[in-house]
Amino acid sequence: MEPKGSTAVVGFFVLIFGVGIVATVLWLGGFGRGAKDTYLVYMPESVAGLTIDAPVKFRGVDVGAVKSLGLRKEDPETVVLTLEVDPATPIRVDTRATLEYQGFTGLAFVNLIGGDRNSPELKRKPGQPHPVIESSPSILLRFDESSTKLIASLTATSNRVSEMLGDEELAHVSRSLANLERVTSMLARRTEELDATAVDAARLMANTAAVSESLPQFLQSMEGLVEEWSATSREVREVAAEGRIEVSRAAGKVAGDAQALTTDLRRLLVRVDRLVTQLESDPTLLIYGPAVSRPGPGSEEMMQRVAGWCLSSVLLASVFVGCSIVQPPNRPVWQTFLLEPARAGSPDPGTAGQAGAGVLRVAVVSAVGGAETPRMTYIALPGEQEYFAKHRWADAPSTMLTPFLIEALSASGRYAGVLGPDSRAEENLLLELEWLAFRQEFFEGGPRFRAALRASVVRAKDSGLAVPPQTFQIVEPCAAATPEAGVDAAQRAAGKIAAAVAAYAPPVEPISR
Repeated sequence: MEPKGSTAVVGFFVLIFGVGIVATVLWLGGFGRGAKDTYLVYMPESVAGLTIDAPVKFRGVDVGAVKSLGLRKEDPETVVLTLEVDPATPIRVDTRATLEYQGFTGLAFVNLIGGDRNSPELKRKPGQPHPVIESSPSILLRFDESSTKLIASLTATSNRVSEMLGDEELAHVSRSLANLERVTSMLARRTEELDATAVDAARLMANTAAVSESLPQFLQSMEGLVEEWSATSREVREVAAEGRIEVSRAAGKVAGDAQALTTDLRRLLVRVDRLVTQLESDPTLLIYGPAVSRPGPGSEEMMQRVAGWCLSSVLLASVFVGCSIVQPPNRPVWQTFLLEPARAGSPDPGTAGQAGAGVLRVAVVSAVGGAETPRMTYIALPGEQEYFAKHRWADAPSTMLTPFLIEALSASGRYAGVLGPDSRAEENLLLELEWLAFRQEFFEGGPRFRAALRASVVRAKDSGLAVPPQTFQIVEPCAAATPEAGVDAAQRAAGKIAAAVAAYAPPVEPISR
């Protein structure tokens, strides 16, 4: 006879097993995991490597999957991605979707980045089936664009170097050297002739007493010698003048070319230094950008090779530019502008002022921001200083603006005299100036001209500060975005900033003897 409990036990275990199978099927089918939020992403680039059910990540955490891929009907160049994301994921209006890869050439997935916690939640707009997440360029797209720009820049630099080393410029230098050699050899030959003539004259004077009867013949010989001397002197002067003109012309041309190339080289070195600094702090910026996750195994060596190649290319281009001292033959003709005090008949430095007062000297310590070079500078983008191609100052603005300050300080009547930087007279106070800006700006709000300096007054007796240092800044609007309008605004700004510095400088007691 069978035990009565065996059938019940078998039935219990069959029931438990059946419930387990059903629970497993429901779990694998996603039942009970809750509803997902659906979003759309429009990708304007290739999504090669991205498949359906590819993971969707937020800060490296899987929060959903890609449910469909397709082309947008209105724009076949755009790929439409349908994402199903966990409702708990904070999707904001400034959240961006980008295509990334596991490793350098692995499988693709969608990464959600950005999204400030204070930004509003992304909602569906009228006419949209689902909320749309904006897309950002992928790593490969950014790398391709950067490589294209770098190659174009290197090609332009190479072409410019080829144009600089033209046959005409080399011919000019060769002619100048030939003229110098001609002048030197001519002077050497004439020196030997003059030495021989001087020896003959000394011998002739020593024998004058003995040959007094041949005095008429001697005078005739001296007359011929004088004529020969005059002809030689005229020839030497003509050759020297010709050589001096050629040398001056060549020196002026080389100096102008060297100054322009030095400025270009300085800007290039600043950009190279900025690139090196960024690569030293984070080499992954070159490939992955500032807001992407850490690359997979094997990519660091490749990034180092790419960074080294880019740095070597930039340094090689800078060496080619730095070694060139000749500009292309079709250089623009400079249009020169001069800044001068508006009030005529200004008092001479050191003579005007109150009787019994002391003496003040104006000294320029340093100049930056366009005040240190005769080239007229302007800024169209923040931090990018540019130069006008055909317009320049007659001298560095820091030098031309010194008469403005001397005139304003002299007119204040506080000083017995106001000295310039090169005067050798003794002073009581020293006005030290550091020019911070003297340039045009083309930003929102219209063109304007900015002049700024930092002033400090030092006692000559003990080198102590007479008054605390102060920074002055004048911004003058320009009538138009042209160099000529900038010159007019610069003239007004120079007068205003000189008046402000004159009001700042303190009176001084006379020098004690």
